[in-house]
Parts: sequence; C-alpha cells; structure tokens
Amino acid sequence: MSLNPHPPAAFRTLRLLALVFAVSLLFESVGVATGLVYGPYHYTNRLGPLFLGLVPYLIPVAWFMMSYSSFVISDRLIPGDWKRWQRILSVAAVGGLAMTAWDLVMDPIMVASGHWVWDVNGAYHGIPLQNFWGWWLTVFTTYALYLLISGKAPKTPAAKFDRLAVLSYLVIALGIVIVSLVSKAGELALIGFFAMIPWFISGWLRVAKE
Repeated sequence: MSLNPHPPAAFRTLRLLALVFAVSLLFESVGVATGLVYGPYHYTNRLGPLFLGLVPYLIPVAWFMMSYSSFVISDRLIPGDWKRWQRILSVAAVGGLAMTAWDLVMDPIMVASGHWVWDVNGAYHGIPLQNFWGWWLTVFTTYALYLLISGKAPKTPAAKFDRLAVLSYLVIALGIVIVSLVSKAGELALIGFFAMIPWFISGWLRVAKE
C-alpha cells in the first residue's frame, strides 16, 4: 500500500502548526537568552508560565494564529508553476512580510500593556528595528521548512477554509487598528491599516476567483 503523497488539508494544517510551534519557540528562546534574533528583551509574567523561564507557552500559539492566514495569502500570490526552489523561497519570503506587517502594530501595543520589555530604546516606538528582521526570519524559516517537508504537492483549489483564513487576516488587521484607535495611538492605527489591508485585498482577490 503506497502512502498518499498529498495528505488532507487537516494533516497539512497540523504539520504547519507543529513547525510554527517548534521554530517560534526555538527562535524566541534563543532571542530572549541572547538578544541575537530580535534584540534584547524579556517577557513579564502577564502571559502565564514560561518555557525554561524564558518564553510564555502562549507565544507559539499567537504565532500560529497569524502564520496560517499569512501562509495562505503568500501561497496564493506566488504562481504554482514556478520551479520548486524558486517557489519555496518566494512563498516563505512573501509570507514573512505579510506576517511581520502585523507586528508593526502588535508589538508596540503589547509593550505598552506590559507583556514584554525591551532592554534598549529602539528606533521604532522603543523597539529595535532588528526585531522586525527577526520576525521575518522566523516566519521565512518556518514556511521554507514546511514547503520542503511537504514535497511537490501542487496548489489545491481555494476551499472555503482558505477564504476563512484570509478573512481572519482581515479581522485581526481591523482588530489591531481598532485597539490602536481606542488607545489613542492614531499613528499605529494608520500603520496597521496600510501595512495589512493590502495583503488582505491581494490574497482575497486570488482566493475569491479560484
């Protein structure tokens, strides 16, 4: 009996979840311990128990919350007939940008709420620019590994679940904009809108016509 080379969507989602959890927890742990990935920072106890006293267990869950929708968007934007390595690198790179757009607003809000503390006074709302490079690198690594492990599975027609994933990106984008407005951080609201909404529009236009 041969194994199915293209496992069902639920299995692929679980595979991505496992990779997001492992890679983000690894990068975050190294980042907190050394300051090498995102810059020097540490978590407070507001997000619950810490893995090895470094990273809250909720953090990898938060990474996945945005990782799936960002992956669906990038997967749809990159043509399916590109060469394998070209497509892997492109999907991973574009997905990293789509997800890092969220952090442009989320990070300042969470810092202001006392969930983590930057040990330097960075150039962007007190956050070092290295943080955003670290975010992109974390997502790029996760998606590249996922696509490598997944083999040559072709893009599947957009299912209802994919449309929901893209819509969830919009919901999170609007949510972060509203939180910024309520917090009287109008600049962050504008940044969030113009950084995230174009990703939703481009992703939705692709899944809606498939």
